[in-house]
Amino acid sequence: MSVPRWYLWEGGFLLTARARGVVPSHAHHAIQIVIALDGCVAICGKDDGWRESRGIVVRADADHSFDCNAALGVMVFVDPESSEGVWLSASLRQDITIVPDTRLDSIVPEARSPNNQMRLRTSRHSFAAASRA
Repeated sequence: MSVPRWYLWEGGFLLTARARGVVPSHAHHAIQIVIALDGCVAICGKDDGWRESRGIVVRADADHSFDCNAALGVMVFVDPESSEGVWLSASLRQDITIVPDTRLDSIVPEARSPNNQMRLRTSRHSFAAASRA
């Protein structure tokens, strides 16, 4: 695992790291957003098989397993009762949303840029559009 970097704010946090291993089935109250900056991550819902993607969104309280697949990634946890969480929850139609690559094409290069590592931005428009795909 690389050295993780944590960015905290009221209502959530962002983590950047590279990791290996499968996180067994669990649920958490936060909305989880994962964007792989290289490679893909994998996710398995309660009644689903494993799926790989560069981006996923997990609804609050949804059972899931997660595999980092050794990808460098950005993981955001958002409190569903925060203003951002309420807004984001309204756009989630499934427990697990696979974000289409076309939605990530502009986000990933910006997030990988060394100049932007300390000021990664969450975009309401990008995440809402991705979760509606």
